[in-house]
Amino acid sequence: MWVPESQPSVPESSTWAMMLLGFTGLGYVRHHTRRQERDLCRTLSSPPRRGSPLA
Repeated sequence: MWVPESQPSVPESSTWAMMLLGFTGLGYVRHHTRRQERDLCRTLSSPPRRGSPLA
């Protein structure tokens, strides 16, 4: 009687490491994108500074 080999139910440690790196990268990109948007909104909503071309 032939019994198929069973697959491990827990991913290998390298798979966990790649997932962790991927999620960390996504968080990094999201953080910096939001920071740039926030800085742009602050720049556009603040009154022009003295000596700037818009003043």
